[in-house]
Amino acid sequence: MIGCGAIGNAIAAQNSTESKWQLHGARRNTAKLAPEISEHSVDYTDSQAVSQLLLDCVADYLLLTFTPRGYTSDGYQQTYVAGTRNVLAAIVHPPKRIVFVSSTSVYGQHNDELIDETSDTSPGGFSGQAMLQCEQMLADSAIPSTSIRCGGIYSSESTRLVAAVRESRFSASNHFTNRIHRYDVAAAIMHLLNLDAHGQTVQSLYLGVDSEPARKQEVERWIAGQLGIEYPKSNSGSGGNEQRNPGSKRCCNQRLLNSGFQFRYPSFRDGYREVIDSITGKASPDLQG
Repeated sequence: MIGCGAIGNAIAAQNSTESKWQLHGARRNTAKLAPEISEHSVDYTDSQAVSQLLLDCVADYLLLTFTPRGYTSDGYQQTYVAGTRNVLAAIVHPPKRIVFVSSTSVYGQHNDELIDETSDTSPGGFSGQAMLQCEQMLADSAIPSTSIRCGGIYSSESTRLVAAVRESRFSASNHFTNRIHRYDVAAAIMHLLNLDAHGQTVQSLYLGVDSEPARKQEVERWIAGQLGIEYPKSNSGSGGNEQRNPGSKRCCNQRLLNSGFQFRYPSFRDGYREVIDSITGKASPDLQG
């Protein structure tokens, strides 16, 4: 797992005794790696370091989960693009498959279109352009690869949205959002790896999103209701929260569902129950059970 971070640790937590994988994690700072992961202190943007890492590496699978050094074009090029290029150039013993955690930002649609794996990719932003460049490099290699285009990844530690609603800071934008809980990202990766390891068909692309695209203000309104906070009937934004529309599209996870995957958190309601509990310390009656 190159660039191993929160997703890698989530995979380690789900690595059951029935399908026990030997997990190795490579990243610059290994202090936060789960103890179940064999650690390798490597800067994946350093081509020589990656070459040394993969020189004697005989791995069944490689998982690429990179993190940008900054939300800039250079930040994405120096991490995602350079990291992917370095890995492909350094492989001596080809794995059975490379899995890349990509993003729905590869889609440029913004008029509430329904999106699946066959939809056109025309990203207008640098992040989507970098992701698509990585996907193409992997597709052009001789090694089978799978890119999982994830929506906004959140977890029980992702308290920013709930905290904003709690302070009555609401969004001015009502675009469709697409999310996936970190647990389900890790579970989907493990699901696809297990399919591949057992000789079953794994596609080159999957959309990693939950089963309910939802408008930003719908999510806020639901969270406000759980917190007992009044949500304005006509919301034009407040508290200096985001004023831009980052693109409104509805991403469909049917291909992932067709593969046999089952979500633990099929909607934002399921996932944000835990987030609310982590902030309030207790569940409201509607959150219990």
